[in-house]
Amino acid sequence: AVSEGNKGKVAARRRGRGAGFSPGWAPLACGLLALALHLNTLSTNEFIWDDRAAILMNEDVRPSTPLSSLLVHDFWGQSISLPDSHKSYRPLAVLSFRLNFLLHGLEPWGYHAANLALHAGVTGLFVLLVGTLSDGRSDGRALAWLSGLLFAVHPIHTEPVASLVGRADLLCAFFALAALLLFLSAAQHSSTGRLAAAFLLGFAASFSKEVGVTVFGLFVAHELIEALLLGCSVAGPSPWTALRAMVEYVAQHPARVALSTAAVAGVFFAHTSLHGDQLLYQWTELENDIALLPSLQARVLSYGYVHVRYLLKLAWPFDLCYDHGFSCIPRVESIWDQNNLLTLWLYASLAAVVVYAIASKHKLLLWALALLIVPFVPASHVAFPVGTVLGERLLYLPSSGFVLASALLLVDGLLLLTDQIQALTSKLKGPKSGGSKVKLRGGAIVSTVVLVLMLGVHARHSVHRSADWTSELRLFESALQVCPRSLKVLNNLALRLLTESPESTRRASLILDEALSISPNFTSALFNKGLAHHNLHEYRESIHYFNQTAEVNPGNLKAKASMGRAFMLLGREYMVQGDSLSGSALLERATQIIEETMARGFNAPFVFAARATIAFEQEDWSTAVSYYRQTEAANAQRRQQGGGAADVYPEGEVFNMLGSSLRKVGDKAAALQVFNQGIEVAPTSFEIWANAAALYTDTGELDKALAYYSKALAIQPNSPELVNNIGWLYEVQGKLQDAAASYERALELLKPHSHPQIERNLANMLRRLRQDGE
Repeated sequence: AVSEGNKGKVAARRRGRGAGFSPGWAPLACGLLALALHLNTLSTNEFIWDDRAAILMNEDVRPSTPLSSLLVHDFWGQSISLPDSHKSYRPLAVLSFRLNFLLHGLEPWGYHAANLALHAGVTGLFVLLVGTLSDGRSDGRALAWLSGLLFAVHPIHTEPVASLVGRADLLCAFFALAALLLFLSAAQHSSTGRLAAAFLLGFAASFSKEVGVTVFGLFVAHELIEALLLGCSVAGPSPWTALRAMVEYVAQHPARVALSTAAVAGVFFAHTSLHGDQLLYQWTELENDIALLPSLQARVLSYGYVHVRYLLKLAWPFDLCYDHGFSCIPRVESIWDQNNLLTLWLYASLAAVVVYAIASKHKLLLWALALLIVPFVPASHVAFPVGTVLGERLLYLPSSGFVLASALLLVDGLLLLTDQIQALTSKLKGPKSGGSKVKLRGGAIVSTVVLVLMLGVHARHSVHRSADWTSELRLFESALQVCPRSLKVLNNLALRLLTESPESTRRASLILDEALSISPNFTSALFNKGLAHHNLHEYRESIHYFNQTAEVNPGNLKAKASMGRAFMLLGREYMVQGDSLSGSALLERATQIIEETMARGFNAPFVFAARATIAFEQEDWSTAVSYYRQTEAANAQRRQQGGGAADVYPEGEVFNMLGSSLRKVGDKAAALQVFNQGIEVAPTSFEIWANAAALYTDTGELDKALAYYSKALAIQPNSPELVNNIGWLYEVQGKLQDAAASYERALELLKPHSHPQIERNLANMLRRLRQDGE
């Protein structure tokens, strides 16, 4: 049993009051530690995953878009009233991206630097909050330090800090904690000005991310906790008497509760009034499969188990993943499912902690529960389903309550544990034994070692997890280890591997097979399976999967256009093999599909390039020029929108084929200009150098032609065609020895094959050299 004396020590820690909390260096030190653990995110040189949609493809981030658009658009830049809008209203978060864009454009490091600064600020504010709440404890400063350190190193914070989409969570938490600190100060000093500022910051939190509205719930929690503690102190231990006293307290001081309730209603009205005819977005299986379960029992049991998984993420933050969607977390559809035992344990434990906190008048534990539960309500799926079954960044603000509870456990729990050891030692060795002091000192050493190890392990994992977010491929690979059956994880990793190498593409194909075994009609996996075969030049197979994609989703114009491109490439293969009849038929089919998708408004650069290539193959040079021009314009538009390499058709190829088409129509001046533009953007493309050299040959500028062929040869030194062309230029210029050497080199490169024309050229040069020698 714990001795009454040391129980009194714990209580005294709660009651003892000093001269007020003095933060000292704790907010700054803990904030800098939090920042330092994620510094490696500054090395990220790409926009990863959802960051592309939130920043690169979001016109609201650019100054050219009116600021008023932020007030009626969702987080992703489209009108929030549209049925396909996710209804995420975060204008202040988008405004912060816009400020980044004004300062440094689309350089990722600046966006990450802002996230780091916000995370450091949130950590410092949390230290101040704990210090303010623990002002009545003699160990308040130590508790603030401990809480700040635990918050700074917790790996669950990695996603909101390392992902730029997490800006909304960081900004929301910053405003929410600042608002709560001002509210506490306003309540203590009866300051109307501070109260007004607190509510303004609360609105700022609400319009940074939806969870911010819960700060008004924390305002109410303050009133209830103060009323509860007063009720307990006045009415004694009876819970019903205490509850009555609490209600009476709130009734006598209704203003702040009424204002907080009105603020929630106001935010809700402002938010939903923009939603249009559809109040909530209808989530798909990929985003929230539990919301689609027809049975209410299955939904309730499944979400209950999700709450267990959320708690496990806080308690054991080592199996982290950017996506926990279908089918990462198992559904719980039967009351006999063993996972229900974990759900019962969670709620029973939570209820026990609540009862203990109330019975023991533990103000800080009550606040820990409030900080954990109230901000978690929007993510809990209780009021409405959200767009992810489990999202690690949704724990950013609730983690403050978990961290505070952990710090209390370490401070109060270890004191009581040490007391138990002391009592047991005294009982075993007698009252005169001095072993208790040794045990007490030993317990302190052990607790310190445990704390240091825990901080070190969490800090190390935060650094490691931040490094995962510096590369999309690394992020997706790490996710596969945690959620190997998540459709998003499988599909995103496969898509990323498609851009690597043929070996990676084959691996991507196998990963997509796994995704399709889970969901055979998963259109993204079907489409990417088509891309995998396309990249491996298996065009018949790619046509099959693109067609399947279009059948499942007839509105997928990209799949239709990709199928048209595959028909075009297959037709070219037949033409090269000499089967012009089959090749022409396939090109006609490709033309039909591609023109249909363009007529329906699909304007990706590759679709214009495919149509241009068909025209080139059909020797319709003017049409080819027109469509290559449109490809160039579509590329420019995608670059302006911030599209990556996958969105832009290879510019060197565009300029090369446009120049070749202009040469065919006889516009040599325009062709030369285009070729030289191509050389500027793709100086390592030997085809552009060679085609420009051929054009200079046409115009009689042989020295330039030779210089350009030499540049091409430097890039592709083993090309017999280039060597032969250089030989021909030498021959025309009368440099017979150089011409003969070039022809000999071309024939050497062609071995074991022969080339009668080059052999005749060489024989002619050798004959002329002999004649000159005679």
